[in-house]
Amino acid sequence: MGKVDPNEAPEGYVAVEDDSPDACNFCDIEYRSRLCLGQVCSYDEREDGCNARYRLKPVAIWPYDSEGTPVEVPHA
Repeated sequence: MGKVDPNEAPEGYVAVEDDSPDACNFCDIEYRSRLCLGQVCSYDEREDGCNARYRLKPVAIWPYDSEGTPVEVPHA
């Protein structure tokens, strides 16, 4: 088995490797939803050869000033 390709996932999600027998319980895609049923999670169907589940992609939240302009935050 190789390394899971995080980009081999539906838009808005990232693929993570998962060999647990109940990977569907830890997937962020609703079980048996239309999106779920259209995905390939098994190593024998995926191009990267890994079992996978899907997690929502993290979204950066930037601070804004009172007029809606993004501002930088100094880091210590």
